[in-house]
Amino acid sequence: MAIIACPECKGQLSDQAPACPHCGGKTIPETSTGSMPQQGPHRSRRVISVVILLALMAMLAVVLIAPWRKETTDGMTWSEAIKEHGLEWTDLINETTKVKDDGFVIRTVDVKEETLLEMSLKVVGGGNVEFKFLDHENFNRWMDKKAYAGFASLSSEEGTNSKSHTGRIQAGKYHFIIKEASSSNILGSADEATVSIQIRVLTRSRK
Repeated sequence: MAIIACPECKGQLSDQAPACPHCGGKTIPETSTGSMPQQGPHRSRRVISVVILLALMAMLAVVLIAPWRKETTDGMTWSEAIKEHGLEWTDLINETTKVKDDGFVIRTVDVKEETLLEMSLKVVGGGNVEFKFLDHENFNRWMDKKAYAGFASLSSEEGTNSKSHTGRIQAGKYHFIIKEASSSNILGSADEATVSIQIRVLTRSRK
C-alpha cells in the first residue's frame, strides 16, 4: 500500500482507497513511477507475429493457386486444355445394346495406366436397368455369389434415365455389368431395355 495525492484536492490518501476521504473524488491508482500501468512488450510481439504469419500464408496461397488458374483458365474450355497437354479421350466401350428380362450384359475393359475415366449410361428404350462397375477381384467375388446388392438403378422415365461419372482409375482389368431390373428387384420392371453405354479414358495423343 502506498500514499498518493488526490488528483482533485491534492490531499493524501491510500492508493487502495476507492475515493478521496477529503473531497470524495474518485482516485486512479498510480504505479511506482507515477504513471498508468503499461502492457508489456510481449503483446506487441504477438500481434506482429500474427500479422507476419498471415502475410506469409497469403503469399503461399498466391504461389500455389496462380499456376493452377493459368492452366485451367486463359479462356480455354476443358476440351482445349486436354488437347493443349497432348491428351485425348479414347473409347473403351461405345455401343447400344439390349438387356433382356433376367439377363446380364457384361463387358470387360483393360486400363493400361492410371488415368481419368468417364462413364455414361442412358436407357433409350424399354424397361429399367441396374448396373455395376467392378475391378477384376471384386468381379470374381460377384461371380461366385451373384449378389444384387449395391447395383445402381436407371429407369426409362425422362430425367432418371441417364447417369454419368468421371473419376480417377488405376491400371487393371475392369468389368461393367448391366442387368434388367426384374419384378424381384427394386424397380419392378420386366420389359426388355435398350441401353446406350459409353466408357472412355484419357490417354496420351498418338499424333
